[in-house]
Amino acid sequence: MLVFSICSTRVRSHPFFFLFLGSYHMRDREGSGGGFSNTFGTASWQAAAVAQYKMIAAETLPPSFMWNATGRGYPDLSCLGGSGNAYCVSAEVGSLAGVWGTSASTPVVAGMFAQLNNVRLHAGLPPMGFVNPFIYQNMDCFFDVVKGVNDGGFNFGFTAVEGWDPATGVGTPDYAKLEERVLRV
Repeated sequence: MLVFSICSTRVRSHPFFFLFLGSYHMRDREGSGGGFSNTFGTASWQAAAVAQYKMIAAETLPPSFMWNATGRGYPDLSCLGGSGNAYCVSAEVGSLAGVWGTSASTPVVAGMFAQLNNVRLHAGLPPMGFVNPFIYQNMDCFFDVVKGVNDGGFNFGFTAVEGWDPATGVGTPDYAKLEERVLRV
């Protein structure tokens, strides 16, 4: 069962720099959603990551009246989806179009997790089921997005930091690491 939230990111520098760095130097996509729910409380499987974020980002958090400090943090993860590096899709026969944003990155991540379940099935293992705890227990299987803010060009937003943050979640999937890890759980 895939029940997690995703945001999109865009590359601000050469996309292959991540090969030489410990984390992605990407920016969250302007206007990308992220923050804390007014409806649902912080989930148990993300509580430590959310608490760490609030401690690290204390100086950059929006004013407290603008967000729910006890709400569930979102997104859980992110995926490349900026307009400068759009996904090329066939909109109709003979025509290609670039798509971007959360509407592009969400199906990419869903496809990755479907393939991870396929890997497990071929190894004689059951499907993963509810993956949210797995995501937070295996944050090292994601490229951490450490720069950016989801302010949409306005004065307040949440800053990307090391670890989980409400701008980019735990980061973008590292498929090779995820494929190895799903065979061990």
